[in-house]
Amino acid sequence: MGNRKKDRKGRGERKRIERYKRTGKKLQPPLATYPGVKQVDYHRQLLPQLLWLESLLDLYGENRLPGIVYPFLDLVDALGTTGPDPVSGLVESFAFVPAAKRQSFVSDNRSVVEIAVIKPFLSALHLYRDCPMNWLMASYEGAHEDCDLDSAITSVKKWTASLLDRVGEHSNMVRAIVFARYLKA
Repeated sequence: MGNRKKDRKGRGERKRIERYKRTGKKLQPPLATYPGVKQVDYHRQLLPQLLWLESLLDLYGENRLPGIVYPFLDLVDALGTTGPDPVSGLVESFAFVPAAKRQSFVSDNRSVVEIAVIKPFLSALHLYRDCPMNWLMASYEGAHEDCDLDSAITSVKKWTASLLDRVGEHSNMVRAIVFARYLKA
């Protein structure tokens, strides 16, 4: 009787793995075989893109976060994008805002930019000079000179540590903000 239970479990596992497609030595899950679906390495590709949202969460907390992020991203979305995707909250999505509209956006929405970008994320912008979000601090004179690099590194380490658990509640909440932006578009 005990052997039958083991056999049932073993058969179910084999059926699940049979759905995977073998490509050389690699097995691809069923969803990865659909056209246009690419696997993303969370720690290398997605985690750095979530640092801005994590900085906001760290500074303002989870209750105030949606009230700051969504109105700010709505303002940026009104500028339009040069790419196919909306400004989702990922750091790289800010690169698709048309260059001709950037300066006027920053000057017209200075207080919102200070709350949503400068105050929480300035330390990371000092470490990443080619960041797609740097245009948001272009009109802030001396912004790069005022930063202590040790505190900037400490902040980025703290944000990265919070996002390392890719299936945890914390990182899921940050990714849900990005997902909600794609649903809105």
